[in-house]
Amino acid sequence: MEQLRKKLQNFWFYYKIPLVVALAALLVLSYLGIQSRSTVQSDYHIGLVRESPCTDAALQSLNEIFTTAGEDRNGDGQVLVQIHTYYVNLSDDSENAGVRNAEVVQALDADLIGKVSGIFLLEDVDTFQRITNNLLSGSAVSVENGLWLTVRKDADEPYRLLVEKIN
Repeated sequence: MEQLRKKLQNFWFYYKIPLVVALAALLVLSYLGIQSRSTVQSDYHIGLVRESPCTDAALQSLNEIFTTAGEDRNGDGQVLVQIHTYYVNLSDDSENAGVRNAEVVQALDADLIGKVSGIFLLEDVDTFQRITNNLLSGSAVSVENGLWLTVRKDADEPYRLLVEKIN
């Protein structure tokens, strides 16, 4: 018994740091594995750009339109649509417009540069096209709540098919 205790003390003295590091790495990898399995991936990302916020009912209605027309692109058995909302007045040229809209415009820029949203719902298509250097395809389809549906020129084919189904 005494010999076993001395072996364990010797082992702990020489290997405690690698053992603690290995256990910490195992915990981190387990956490990341659980997170990746439980994270739900959206099939479609849609940008909504308008001046004033939509009601929850209006957002739910828009989500249902796209969910019904969409396909399960990632094979998880359900069609999930993520609507990214950007409430900003793009035609506001006043001196303080940039300050008031800075966060929203920055988030919208990140969406545009990162090519997150393949479809956009817009109140003012002409201003959006002018600001983004004609990023969107030329055609816009009227949907509910005074919004126009249009697709990015460089959007994936599933986004184009979704717009055709809704049209």
